[in-house]
Amino acid sequence: MAQIHFIRRDYASGYNISEIGRRHACSRDTVRKMLNRDDWNLEKPFEKRRRKAKLDRYKPTIDGWLLGDAIGPKKQRHTAKRVYERLLTEEEGFNCSYRSVASYVRDLRAKMKRGEGFLPLKHPGGEAQVDFGEAWFTENGTRYRGHALTVSYPYSNAGYLQLFKSENCECLTEGLKRVFEHVGKVPTKLWMDNASAQAVMRRGSSEGSVMTDTFARFALHYGFDVTFCNPGAANEKGSVENKVGYLRRNLMVPEPMIADLEEYNVKLFVECDRMNSKVHYRKGIKTQELLDDEKALMRTLPGNGYDCYRIEAYTADGWGKICTNGGRHIYSASPEVAKKQVYLNYGADWVEVLDSDGKLIARHKRLYGDARQEAMDPLPYLGRLARSPKAIKYTGLYDMMPAEVKEHLGSCNRQQASEMLKALAHIASKDGFELACSSIRHAIERGVNDFDSIVMMHSWLNSPVLSLEKVDAPACTMTPTMKEPDMSMYDALAGWVAP
Repeated sequence: MAQIHFIRRDYASGYNISEIGRRHACSRDTVRKMLNRDDWNLEKPFEKRRRKAKLDRYKPTIDGWLLGDAIGPKKQRHTAKRVYERLLTEEEGFNCSYRSVASYVRDLRAKMKRGEGFLPLKHPGGEAQVDFGEAWFTENGTRYRGHALTVSYPYSNAGYLQLFKSENCECLTEGLKRVFEHVGKVPTKLWMDNASAQAVMRRGSSEGSVMTDTFARFALHYGFDVTFCNPGAANEKGSVENKVGYLRRNLMVPEPMIADLEEYNVKLFVECDRMNSKVHYRKGIKTQELLDDEKALMRTLPGNGYDCYRIEAYTADGWGKICTNGGRHIYSASPEVAKKQVYLNYGADWVEVLDSDGKLIARHKRLYGDARQEAMDPLPYLGRLARSPKAIKYTGLYDMMPAEVKEHLGSCNRQQASEMLKALAHIASKDGFELACSSIRHAIERGVNDFDSIVMMHSWLNSPVLSLEKVDAPACTMTPTMKEPDMSMYDALAGWVAP
């Protein structure tokens, strides 16, 4: 528009058309067009009216063929060339060009792909739809980008939500297991996203959607079928798409501030049951009653439960720790497995460290996120550190101790520090690390440093105090009388006769 303005200004200043064209690097026809135009209203972005084309009379036929392809085999659909050939042979008087046919087929397919209209899908009772939705929450002061697993039952409109820190296969199977056990039945079929992070190994293969071994075992154990929706086809599981937003708005606004994620998920089931007690928006019956009716169509829970876990092998470092997620997540094990092979048993919310024989070494809360984090179980390290007490400053265990204990260890000699760490290990193995640190702090306040005294003080501080009820003795009704004892029997036995 700025160039047009300058062209018209130069013409008003006396320049001729050729000079203006050279000044603005455009043809004389363009200059004349800009000078002669008198309507500069903004054109509306609608399709312009056009004269009737020769292809218009054949468009209903083409529409019918392509709409029929939508419900037919994917590999037996019309190409633009095949449409053109059929029109030539089946439509008398057809004389349109191939380019016009191909252009219309392309535009029609684009409209169909955009989904200008959808037919409502009918799902029989007993089926369920599954999806993850994003939901932020804060646990013990740490904010997480959570993933809300939502299971919806389209027939009854019932829905359940479980919150996790990831969308991995362990979270998916654990969440489904909890919902199945809460409802008491297993759906006959699950409708799911074609998502490789959750349950699918690869897409677009000759075999279609291939499930991971973990999820395939889970599906076989509970006996349900799986239908993976087409990419971008949210309408194929519209019930759960709506349910994700509905439950998130009603159960997680404002952003939840929680102390323990497992306890919070238990409360979510209670809230979901409360919401399922409402009347169905179209059927006029309570959602819970409809869910109870469709349970008759579902599968029975298997007799034995399913353990939702994944095991991977690692080599522990020199401290007996295991680094995962590119070194960002560190799980402690034990100095005894340093430089040896161990196994990590991953659950949705926890991680177990196992030795080469499958024996449990440590159990941690599972770490999520890209920040560097360490899960430390101090017990396996305390005995070793008692033999090298000065090395404790260079371990993650040192940061877990109270400030008073750390300051006192820095002022102790080697023998005193060793005694204190041995006592800490002994008490922690029975009563936990926090209580052991509390007893050590009390021992420092009283100037106690040796092992036996610290353990004795811990027992004194934490042993239960018996509370005995007062017993009132009944009043004595007999008057006591003092009687001179008869000692003759003892005298006779002793062989002594009183004078």
